Amino acid sequence: MGTGHTDVLLGVLQAVSASVLVPQDVADEVGYKSTEILPYTRAASNLQGAARRNRLAIATHQVGDDEVLDRWVSKLFGFPRAEVAHRAKDLGETMAVAHAAALREHGERVVVVVDDGGGQRLTNQHGLDFISSLTVLGKAALLGLVPDRATMTSVYADISRHSKGLPAIDDPIVQSRLFADTVLYGSQADRLT
Repeated sequence: MGTGHTDVLLGVLQAVSASVLVPQDVADEVGYKSTEILPYTRAASNLQGAARRNRLAIATHQVGDDEVLDRWVSKLFGFPRAEVAHRAKDLGETMAVAHAAALREHGERVVVVVDDGGGQRLTNQHGLDFISSLTVLGKAALLGLVPDRATMTSVYADISRHSKGLPAIDDPIVQSRLFADTVLYGSQADRLT
């Protein structure tokens, strides 16, 4: 994602007073993919840059640091945390859910940002609230954080390259969420051209 695109998502989350926490496993997965898949190179760089600018925090976790998190990790994966890195499928999404569930158990209000359908089902299955990047971008549009239609289209295209779960930009639901402000983004007829 472009740095500005990352800032759009983080700006929305911070506009609603959200702290953004990324599990170390997710950051590691993005970093690993960045060595093999070109679009992830920018995503990894932007994630590290956002952490350096204190726009988000990377949640590190060692076995034994947090018994509640260890329990959630074992519950979700079906084997101990020490074995997760070597055996886990869908590591990023599952660790995001484990961290969210542990934070909730510690009394925090948690909303998981997840686009992948499997990740959304897992989040829902454990009673956690979730939103998609589309929802965050829709909020960005309502807050006026994206200046024009071309920028919004670019942001969405960039994010959807990294996400398995976002519909195509010409989907009517996407159109209605991203371009609801006709003064800023043009009319329905303008959107289709």
